[in-house]
Amino acid sequence: MTPKQYQLAIRRCRRDQLRSLQEYSNVIGIFYDQAFVDISVDLSEIPRDDSDEERRDEALRKIAWRLARLKLDLFLVTDNGMLYLAQLALIRETTVEVMAGVVTDPRFTANHSVTRGYSNGKTVTIDFSQMARSAANATADHVYADGLKLADRLAQLSDETGKTVSQLVVDAIMNGHTEDELAKKLKDLFTANNVDNPKYRALRIARTELNNAHRRAQYLALINEDGTVKDYVKGVAWRLSPAHSIPCFCDILASQDVDGLGPGNYDVLNAPESPHPMCLCSTITILVGQEDTDLPGSTPQPEMVPERIRRAQ
Repeated sequence: MTPKQYQLAIRRCRRDQLRSLQEYSNVIGIFYDQAFVDISVDLSEIPRDDSDEERRDEALRKIAWRLARLKLDLFLVTDNGMLYLAQLALIRETTVEVMAGVVTDPRFTANHSVTRGYSNGKTVTIDFSQMARSAANATADHVYADGLKLADRLAQLSDETGKTVSQLVVDAIMNGHTEDELAKKLKDLFTANNVDNPKYRALRIARTELNNAHRRAQYLALINEDGTVKDYVKGVAWRLSPAHSIPCFCDILASQDVDGLGPGNYDVLNAPESPHPMCLCSTITILVGQEDTDLPGSTPQPEMVPERIRRAQ
């Protein structure tokens, strides 16, 4: 195996990772866009005064049901995506082991399967290994600096979405908004692009955790069952995404040499986690006897990282 062959294989796997991440993001976007359409209809049925409380209460029950359904869909899509992206990392590491000329780890084999149905009637089947499940579980169980786990954050998002819609209902009744005015307000508050709204937050959470599960699965794949690093592995390389444009702690991760393996390279047992939401940086397995394998990406600028970001880490 030549360094060029290895680089090409890693690039193909990276493209698969980003394509899958986009596909799961698209599914979440579709769920939120459909919820917006359905809730817009429900809002249009609410009287603009107190003349028909029964009709108003029925519309509110429909909205509450739609939001509960959206919450469940988001949980399912996120867990499905974590499992799929974690298994995708193991497929990549299988390729790495084949190219390294070692016996492939049987723990990578997808010998489990789960089929789940979404509220739109579609079902999805995910094939995964126990190692992928472990990576997804570790991601779900991770406690962030604010004390929240993934489930807490998704529940918080659902609660905030419900409050947003409830306030819109109150405004509609008090101010007598027309259907068009109500639809525009709902879109701005719910699904408008490039706005900090429930749809954006859901995508932010999912993209973050799907990538985290992918990275954690890779790290697990490089360690033997007894906790030692596999013989063919020299370390892990942290490389910036081509989309990286604003200096952040990733620039430091991609440039520092804390383990004596070269800039941006780490001992497997000291490999870094993602330092911020929606991190798209790459982590590449460095093989013993092989030179560093880079992917197209931005050049680190650690000197440009603001001091406040350094202190936060």
